Amino acid sequence: VIIPQKSPKYMQSEWMNELGRLATKSGTDWIINSDADEFWKFPIDMNEFLKDKVNSTADCIQCPWRNFVSTNDSPLFFDNIWYKIEESPFYKTIFKPHENINIAVGNHWVFSSKLTLFYGDVKVYHYSDRNRCQLYRKYINGAKALELSGYPEYMGKHWRLGLKAFQNGEFSQFGDKLLLPIDQRIANGEKLEKDEAMKCILENIKVL
Repeated sequence: VIIPQKSPKYMQSEWMNELGRLATKSGTDWIINSDADEFWKFPIDMNEFLKDKVNSTADCIQCPWRNFVSTNDSPLFFDNIWYKIEESPFYKTIFKPHENINIAVGNHWVFSSKLTLFYGDVKVYHYSDRNRCQLYRKYINGAKALELSGYPEYMGKHWRLGLKAFQNGEFSQFGDKLLLPIDQRIANGEKLEKDEAMKCILENIKVL
């Protein structure tokens, strides 16, 4: 089911809550909160994994979110195989829908959860910054949507910095800082680890 949302505002939490309530009426067991730039890797077949958890008393599963960095301007986003080691890692959620669902902005947790389980063996591969053209669309459009929504300045800070760079005619330099070669990133002190699993999966199904 596709539900079009025409508002230019950033209303991800509100829209996900609406979807959660609709899913409750249809008898859905679990909802996976996934964005278009995310790929999920389960230790076994996804349906089997979730079926096994249906009778669990937990109503929310949190899975580690790996933020992959762009090391070139390749049109194939999965060529990027290095992700950041975060001091305070983020998670993405799978949850059981109910009428009073309350999902946080970014789908990183569920406020209304009664019991949350953490599964490190379910991994979310996040390819936020993929190439220069995509950076422009994401940062400029995202920041404008946040401004229309009236969110506080600390939310979406990276998007707002991109919009400010664009307004100052400095977006090209801003993009240069996000599309750094791996050796330069390591020299700059970035803490990174390599994970080629998703690259292998997507290459094998011939995603172009």
